[in-house]
Amino acid sequence: MTGIDDMYKFRKMIWLQCFLLAISFVTASSQSKDPITIKPVPTPQNSITSDDWKTYKLANRFDDVLSVKLPTEPKKFDGATFRGTDDNVLHADIFIASLDDERYIVGLIYDFPSKPGEKPTFRTADAFSGCSKGVMAFVQKALEEKFGRRLEFKSSGIAEMTIASHTWLYEDYELGQYVGHARMTFEGNRAFLLIGLYPPERKEMRKASYFDSALISVKDPQITH
Repeated sequence: MTGIDDMYKFRKMIWLQCFLLAISFVTASSQSKDPITIKPVPTPQNSITSDDWKTYKLANRFDDVLSVKLPTEPKKFDGATFRGTDDNVLHADIFIASLDDERYIVGLIYDFPSKPGEKPTFRTADAFSGCSKGVMAFVQKALEEKFGRRLEFKSSGIAEMTIASHTWLYEDYELGQYVGHARMTFEGNRAFLLIGLYPPERKEMRKASYFDSALISVKDPQITH
């Protein structure tokens, strides 16, 4: 592994390890003494998008569909599993799209614990923080190997916004000379995760092109298996 241009050429097993890493952040977050503060913000308006990007429809095993604009056709890595708190095993399908020095990751995560007739029993902010920071830690390691030096990682803290009737948790990142953004929304016992990393001068356009373009169609939120 020599840099960010090679990091997504690994076989699926590397990505399973990535998500095993991610869940360790969930556990640490759940045990933290400092509660996560969620700051509501208004829905973004009048965003400028990249018209040359195409819309791709990404589906999970429940036939839920996440439609999102991406610069290239994403590669799918299905069957990822990772273990959460209380020995809960979660599953995910991962989609990755690359454009020069930009990376976009979509995670369709499911099997959050729940009982019949009850909402899933997990802390949404902790789940989001764990999964997104776990992926960013994997990206950070690859970039540090590329540049041969330690890169500073900064996080803005979690906030929330509502887009197309879905409440999204989101967080901004800085990683060396790159900036990142992550969003996650929950439906039934499933979650939809979006992560992007790009140079800072493209931040506003990429947020509009990728993140604000996401639309979710849930077939049946009651299905749990």
